[in-house]
Amino acid sequence: ARFAKLVSDSMDATTFDVYDVATGEHVTIEGQGYDYGWSADGDLFTLGDDTVTTCSSVSGECETSTVELTASGDPEFAQEPRLAGLTYES
Repeated sequence: ARFAKLVSDSMDATTFDVYDVATGEHVTIEGQGYDYGWSADGDLFTLGDDTVTTCSSVSGECETSTVELTASGDPEFAQEPRLAGLTYES
């Protein structure tokens, strides 16, 4: 793993840190760490109702874009989008 998230177990947390495993350097990201998944290139992303926010694991800079999310297949069985790297089981 190149990067690691350090998140608080407090639901009141408003930031979290992302560490470069090799160097120990870190950046602080605004938001709740559990709401972010990893992209294939090691950056973070989270989904809103009609937005996707991506954050650089190196600089900590985030960018939000508007997107239209559509489910494929039978709408009766459509699920909410899920972020990579997160557990959705109890």
